[in-house]
Amino acid sequence: WVAPWSLNKWGVAAAAVALAGWRVVRFSKIANEEKLPYTVTKVASGSTTVYLVGTLHVSPRCPGDVRATLEATKSHVALIELDEERLRRRVSYHGIRTEDAQEVSLQPDGETMHLGRGWQASDQGLSTDAARAVWNRRWASQTVTGVVRYDPDNPHGREPWAPGSLAGHFALIDRGDPFPLAKRAWHAGRAGAVGLVVISDRAMLPVRIVQERVLGRLRTAVQQMSGGDPPVPVLMLSQDAGAALKARAQAGHKDVLSCLFRGDEFPARSLAAQLCQDMTLLCSGVAVLYGIMECAGVEAGGEFTAADEMATQLGIPCVCMDVDLDRLCSRLGRSLLPTPLNVWNAVRLWLGFPRFLVTACFPGTRRLDLLGSVVLHVAAFKLRTWAAFALALVVTTQVCRVSGFFFSLIVGGVGEVATAGNVVDSAGRGNFEDTVNLLMVLFIWPQVATAVLFDRDEAMYQAIAARAASAPAGGEYRMTAVCGAAHANGILSKIAERGLS
Repeated sequence: WVAPWSLNKWGVAAAAVALAGWRVVRFSKIANEEKLPYTVTKVASGSTTVYLVGTLHVSPRCPGDVRATLEATKSHVALIELDEERLRRRVSYHGIRTEDAQEVSLQPDGETMHLGRGWQASDQGLSTDAARAVWNRRWASQTVTGVVRYDPDNPHGREPWAPGSLAGHFALIDRGDPFPLAKRAWHAGRAGAVGLVVISDRAMLPVRIVQERVLGRLRTAVQQMSGGDPPVPVLMLSQDAGAALKARAQAGHKDVLSCLFRGDEFPARSLAAQLCQDMTLLCSGVAVLYGIMECAGVEAGGEFTAADEMATQLGIPCVCMDVDLDRLCSRLGRSLLPTPLNVWNAVRLWLGFPRFLVTACFPGTRRLDLLGSVVLHVAAFKLRTWAAFALALVVTTQVCRVSGFFFSLIVGGVGEVATAGNVVDSAGRGNFEDTVNLLMVLFIWPQVATAVLFDRDEAMYQAIAARAASAPAGGEYRMTAVCGAAHANGILSKIAERGLS
């Protein structure tokens, strides 16, 4: 006589009590002398101790957890789930680092320039540090020299100069409005300039001068009739150094600027590669999700900025441990190929899925409580975050439906070929296409998880192990690793299995 809804109600209540009770017992067994946040798991291997902070990238709780962990543990190094490119983009105006700066030399014309305004004495005359463009690598190990010229009629370089009017010169411009610097470099190159020097409009220099987003690059490619990089290198000077150089150029001095360009490992993608990567992120819904969060003013990945700032404050290095976007997309493409090894990997992951669910619901003391951490992070959401997340979920669902439409076209094509080849008859074509669709989904999902999660777990574990191996001999070495909660247990299991030696 008990209604079905009553059974469901009591079943849910029993599950909730079991999950909560397990976590109470688990928490009582964890030794937490440092009074770390619940989202942190401590694991020791030899003389190295790793404090792994599991985060949810849009949660406002994450930066506080990271700061508290770094301060409480007195770690010797912080590792974050970013590659160098993404970290540099996040902290682009937090001050250029020595390893990112490009030295620029100046031979003043006539009277010596007043020192102390961004310029220092050097063997070549005067020198200063400048920010460099990602496409400057084309001139690596080459010295480019030219007379500095400032055009008051075109102070920002928005308008094209007359062809040949800047031959042998470095064009000096003000940063000014957000008009793309790549487009200004095209204007300078078409006028015969050897390079473009930009005076920053901010107190600090960017880590790199990067290309526009893909739509802006497409516009520039159409306008310039070229999809390649600008034809001249671009440098950006600080406000003080740039203002001093500009004043001398306006006074008629013909100062000679020279630069021996350095090599650069910062990623610089072609327009075609950037277009492919952006389309992949768009079709997956990831770009839409984080794009809407950004438009709503919700910070994503604030824990990484907090880790970098806290590491600087404590005087310890902040090291990246994730793969870059090029490697991620390449691995994703390879994992979706229906090779026997990939098919077996998909089968193996589905067989292990029940075990994953059990360990996620009832984690041990040596694992991160994924479910509990997510609940704590979600509970910290502000109203704006909830609204942005709900909107992003709706829009992402529609984007995935569009992706599903193209997916159904592929399945329909397979059905058409099978019918034409008499593999199935017309009556059984619908069931055949449903079977193909199911098999493709069962193959694609675990393979995407392999590329996006498990392979990155391995890369981050390798980065942690490499850092532990380089630790000074003698004494305890402490590391704080900051990563998404979904990666935490993969990394922890590898440390438990293989250690950090």
